[in-house]
Amino acid sequence: MFPAIPPPRPHAPAKVLEIFSTGFGPTEESAAPGLVISGADQASNPVSVTVGGQSVTILWAGLAAAGLWQIQYPASLHFGRGNHAVPASVNGRSSQTGAILTVIG
Repeated sequence: MFPAIPPPRPHAPAKVLEIFSTGFGPTEESAAPGLVISGADQASNPVSVTVGGQSVTILWAGLAAAGLWQIQYPASLHFGRGNHAVPASVNGRSSQTGAILTVIG
């Protein structure tokens, strides 16, 4: 039995935020299937993220562990308070809906 998903935790503006996901395609360095990776492999294709419909600057995107993508972007004061949708995309394909960023301040 899996534990319940914890409620979202609000995040203060002006911080670097991270999204963890799967399925964003190839990376600059490829590892043979079945091998454990060491280090982080940067995305081969441009990754984009919007917060509440506003594009954000991607600081880094790539594999942080085998099959686990990490996308880093700055939270900004212009997001405003409240809940904001946070879709990510690569090569025109978007992540699933439902991810949100809650900003307090």
